[in-house]
Amino acid sequence: KTQAWIKQQDRLELMTEPEYLNICVRIKPPSGSNADAKEWSKIVRNRLRENNQAMVNFSVNPDGTSFLRLILAHPKIDFSITREILEKALEIR
Repeated sequence: KTQAWIKQQDRLELMTEPEYLNICVRIKPPSGSNADAKEWSKIVRNRLRENNQAMVNFSVNPDGTSFLRLILAHPKIDFSITREILEKALEIR
């Protein structure tokens, strides 16, 4: 469910197939933005944390592209919570 929803979003890109508790997804900058596409996921992660919206981490590919790392370890986390986090991430401009 999560994977299919992410693949439908123009600005989200799965970095790898989800593994157990770990979802790695890159967020592309909004249309018309002059933001650095390689850094955008890191910027989004910092804003989510600064605004107390989500506690997520990030990682960087060897080519320098950052992406969010959602570690979903709580037993009550379901698709709706994952979707809410990613929707908040997409709202950041």
